[in-house]
Amino acid sequence: MNPVDAFDVIRKDVRIDELIRRLAPGQGPVSAEGLWGSFARILAGIVADRARRPLLLITAHNDEADDCRDDIETVTGTAPDLLPALETLAGEEVEADELVGERLRLCIGMEQGAGNGERGSKDAPPRCIVASIQSLMQPVPSPAAIEAQSLLIEVGQTLDPDQLVRRLDERGCQKCDQVEVPGDFARRGGIVDVFSNAHTDALRVEFFGDEVE
Repeated sequence: MNPVDAFDVIRKDVRIDELIRRLAPGQGPVSAEGLWGSFARILAGIVADRARRPLLLITAHNDEADDCRDDIETVTGTAPDLLPALETLAGEEVEADELVGERLRLCIGMEQGAGNGERGSKDAPPRCIVASIQSLMQPVPSPAAIEAQSLLIEVGQTLDPDQLVRRLDERGCQKCDQVEVPGDFARRGGIVDVFSNAHTDALRVEFFGDEVE
């Protein structure tokens, strides 16, 4: 007897097609009832994998968000993006830490990928985002704020390295001998190293005079 892929049985259920149709823009609220255990997460993963726009899955607690990612990865083979909750209380100043960087990179990915490319392409938006209620109650930068604080640097571009250093300093970046953490930058002659919260690794910009090499 041939083994049966339970997930494949669910994927082929006609009710999945109907659920995706009803989730289209302008269709109004949709309710999927009778779900128990991990099935709600499995269903969300399958729908997100089939639909061609991002799906936001909201959990009650932060720990549950991690469990949701594991379940969705099991059924789709890919872990969904996570909007992590900041480890600060209301009214406390938010530090530029790893969690802030993760939230920022997710926002940038949503903005850059909106309406661009097929799934799996570099510019495609996330298919599924898992977020706890706590993480959604914490603010994220608007697209306008991200654009205002961003600087695009391309090879062949004319850019005064002194101007770049001033811009980094004015935006609160820390000048140091060697970049180690997000927010650091260093300059050695015609080389400027920058570790931005928008990236997981530091970047190096090499100049020949005022030209970006």
